[in-house]
Amino acid sequence: MLSMSRSYSGKHPPTTARPLTGRAQRTIAGPPAGASTFSQTHSEARAVHVIGRCITLVRAARVSVPLSASAGMPSEARTDGERLVGRLHAAMNAHDIEAFVACFAEDYDSAQPAHPDRAFRGREQVRANWSAVFTGVPDFRAELVRVDAVGDTAWSEWRWEGTQTDGGRLDMAGVIVLGVRDDRIAWARLYVEPVEQAGAGIDAAVRDMTAER
Repeated sequence: MLSMSRSYSGKHPPTTARPLTGRAQRTIAGPPAGASTFSQTHSEARAVHVIGRCITLVRAARVSVPLSASAGMPSEARTDGERLVGRLHAAMNAHDIEAFVACFAEDYDSAQPAHPDRAFRGREQVRANWSAVFTGVPDFRAELVRVDAVGDTAWSEWRWEGTQTDGGRLDMAGVIVLGVRDDRIAWARLYVEPVEQAGAGIDAAVRDMTAER
């Protein structure tokens, strides 16, 4: 561009440039001193807030803990419920009745919703039940398929296998939902049933549900 100070030799006089004011002046001159620093600081603070919020949400949303292929144990137990289920699992496979019973509160409340008559209270019944299991199934083995916990409640998926003393086969699978209090199992709802290897198929199961033949 030509300089505004250069002499004019044309027919019409040059138009005098009026000084910029208000918004136009601010647009040309840029933000006031310190504005860029404030904007950057505000953006950084906002980013830190967002990251912190994401971390909080991730911690709040309990994700199922993966199991190691070798031992069938949680690779990293992150909550009291997960650690308690891990101890229960270890005691099962060690056939350690004292360690097993120690996982339960004295007033433990057990329920099997599919079998209401099997409900009981008290950990001494736990001792009687599992002493019989460890004796009657000498090679009893428990696989902890998956465990997840939120607050004072833990969900666990199991597979129990072994050979009974009369040569029969124990094979059960299902889910146990349990409540944690003072690092012990205060209550549990068991949905563990015998595995039916040979059945009539899903159609027959639906017919049984609907009473159709």
